[in-house]
Parts: sequence; C-alpha cells; structure tokens
Amino acid sequence: MARFQYEGESYTLYGNNLESLLEQIEDLKYEVRHGLYEKEQNIIIDAWFHTWMEEYKKNQVKPTTYDLYERTYEGHIKQYIQKRKLKDIRPEHIQRIFNAEAKRVKRQTLTRIHVILNGLFQQAYKNGIIQKNPVKRDIPMLDNVYQILKQKRKKWLQLKIALGDKWTPLDGLDNLAFTNEFGSVVTLNTMQYYMKHIQELIQRDDIKFEPIHIHTLHHTFATRCIENGMQPQVLKTILGHSSLTMTMDLYNHVLPNVKVDEIQKIANLF
Repeated sequence: MARFQYEGESYTLYGNNLESLLEQIEDLKYEVRHGLYEKEQNIIIDAWFHTWMEEYKKNQVKPTTYDLYERTYEGHIKQYIQKRKLKDIRPEHIQRIFNAEAKRVKRQTLTRIHVILNGLFQQAYKNGIIQKNPVKRDIPMLDNVYQILKQKRKKWLQLKIALGDKWTPLDGLDNLAFTNEFGSVVTLNTMQYYMKHIQELIQRDDIKFEPIHIHTLHHTFATRCIENGMQPQVLKTILGHSSLTMTMDLYNHVLPNVKVDEIQKIANLF
C-alpha cells in the first residue's frame, strides 16, 4: 500500500509489487497536483476518453493516429459504454464489445479497438482511478512456458536492436511476445497460413489429419481443462467468456464422456 496527502485529502493505492506501486504513486501525485485527477465515482468513460486523448496521447502519437483513434472510438466503442462509469466496467463488458464488433469489422480494426480500450483503462489504473484494468486478463503461466517466453524475449530484443528504424510496431502494441519480422502484430491470416502448412507436412507422411482452424486450439485447450477437473468459473475467467453459460456449453459437450469415466469409479462397489 502507498499513501500521500495533498491539500488535506488522502490518496491511497494498493499493490504487491513495490517498484510498480512507487511508480504509480508518483504518477498519481502529478495528476493530483496538476488538476488531472478525478475521483472514481465522478468519471464517465466518455469524459475520460477525451481527457486521456488530450492529456496523454496528443503529444505521443502522430496527428493521423490521433484522428484514427477518435474515429474508432466514435464508430466502434462509444455506443457500448460511453455513459458507464470507469469503475463499473468489468471484463465481460469489454468482451461484448469485441463480440459485437467482430461481426462487422476486420481484424485490424479489432486490434485498434483493443489498443484504445487497454490504453485508456491502463492510464486510469496508473492514476489510481480504478483498481484493475478490465481489458487485461491475468492467466497463470506454466513454468516451461515461462522459460520458452524468456528465450523468445531475448531473440526479440536482439532482432529489435538489429533492425533499428525498420522495427515498426503498431502504436500501443510495441511490447508483444510474438510479432512479425518488423515488430508488428501477427495477423490471423498469417497464423492460418502456417497452421495449414503444418497440416500439409503431417499429411505428407500419410497421417490422417483433419483441417483445423485457430479456434480449434482454443476449444481443445478448454476441453482438456474440463477433462482434468478445472472448475467452470475458473475456466470462464481464463477463456474470457462473457457469461458462465458459454463455458457450460463446453462442459455439456465434454460431460457425456466424463460421466462414463466417473461412474466407473464406483463400479467395484456393487
């Protein structure tokens, strides 16, 4: 916990990482002393978006990017959450935006929507206005995955240094674990191309392998979690489902086989 007072009023932040907490409290002091901080209960998302754009993005991004952010917000975000308070937004609200917009826009626009939402909520979190960024999902990482990502990070930094000015990540997405050769996002089409290539290599060895999509991996992960006893509410959080009903639909798909296995556990009782 970190706390300071300004003009007789106390401001408090909470966190487990001391270094991060000290950084947040310094940012908060600046906001309070310069009149940029607003109390949580008074902030509507539409008002905060314009504050975020004017105070934090205007001098950081190109004018064309600034205009693109404003158009994206007006056309793809505002209608869903403009009148809600920052503190009231939960991950399921964010997911509903993505679900709705995925039916009408291209992947690049969805990526930009994510950048904007994550940016404005992360700044609100840094300022101590909200306790958690609802756009981010914390997923526990397996130890072997952590080691793989550490090695990937080393290669990523080496490539970034080697490319210099040719390293051109999208604004707000400059710290991704996986990128293309120039630091930008890996598109869905690229992922699907390589998945198809892997499938073709498998089939060349006369192994029967049905065509799969990127979402097949998502579904397979969820199925294995269910088969190994993960609780529905936990899986819902990891998958980012907007409702428990979506997760339970997966359970209903897997449960018939699970029932047979479970009933065998008491077979010797009779």
